[in-house]
Amino acid sequence: MRLLVDLGNTRLKWGLWSEGGLVEQRALVWFREKLASQLDHVWRDYQPDKVVVCSVADTQLNDVIAAWTQRAWGLVPVFAESSRMYKTLVSAYEVPEQLGNDRWAAMLGGQLLCETGFTVIDCGTAVTVDLVSSQGRHLGGCIFPGLQTMRESLGRRAYNLPVASGQTNLFASNTEDAISGGTLYTIAGGIDRMLELATAEANEPLTHFITGGDAQQVQLCLHMETCFVESLVLMGLSLY
Repeated sequence: MRLLVDLGNTRLKWGLWSEGGLVEQRALVWFREKLASQLDHVWRDYQPDKVVVCSVADTQLNDVIAAWTQRAWGLVPVFAESSRMYKTLVSAYEVPEQLGNDRWAAMLGGQLLCETGFTVIDCGTAVTVDLVSSQGRHLGGCIFPGLQTMRESLGRRAYNLPVASGQTNLFASNTEDAISGGTLYTIAGGIDRMLELATAEANEPLTHFITGGDAQQVQLCLHMETCFVESLVLMGLSLY
């Protein structure tokens, strides 16, 4: 049994992987000063034979996870990192190490799910859209602010505008709802446009995977057909 771990900017997600696939998936919001004690609470009953980690966090947090797994199970975790090529996936980045590890793992997960070209849309702190051809070549991607990032930025930089937590009405009758709806549809519109451009760039039929903490509410506003996969990063980690 392998423990697959996705350490994001705000959430820690993990799953147990057996030969049949993921048998358990869980997540929590992590806190820097409490991460070790959080792991004591949620991982103490596991007995994996391997730990694979995808992290976009800093070295200090990675070290906390590594120290915990070594203390609890005597296991040194494998940290999955983006590279020029892994398995049948080839990076488009001029400096492959600059590509986010989570984006790389999610694309590997996409390859497990289809044999066609595909895109991966990850809706978290940032929104990323990556394009992969049916030959396994990453054709590039884009990054723009995520839903909460966009809302918090408006709240900080615009005088008298709140950090929105209202309803996502398209045409709202109050400021909070107007910000909530406007930011959501801005992200959805950006994704729709990128998927149109991706289809033209790839010149082949594409499957569009969407994942991440905000994926389901964004998906409801998209015109393009997408397939929600909650565990895409974890699926990619199963290849390590």
